[in-house]
Amino acid sequence: MTEIHPTTSVPASEEKKPLTYGIGPGFQVCASYPSVVYEGPEGAKVPVGITFRVSYNGSSAPITLHGAFTEQDIPKALSSIAEKLRAGDNLVKIGQSFDA
Repeated sequence: MTEIHPTTSVPASEEKKPLTYGIGPGFQVCASYPSVVYEGPEGAKVPVGITFRVSYNGSSAPITLHGAFTEQDIPKALSSIAEKLRAGDNLVKIGQSFDA
């Protein structure tokens, strides 16, 4: 026989609301200043990733995505960053985790 356990719902006042994210102003989690990162000796530099700044609640941190080369890759990272911020993680630590 299967036991049925009651579910507990979180009151609306305690639910964590989603954060908006995107490139440019007008978002809670905002990416800005995207640029391609190059490495290698002078005259033979190759692209290795993209870097940008993320701002949230008055704080900002640099993010580097190794192996990503276009702005189209940034929203995927912002989605992950927004979820970590909703969970209470620190923006600076989140930024450092991308460099690991």
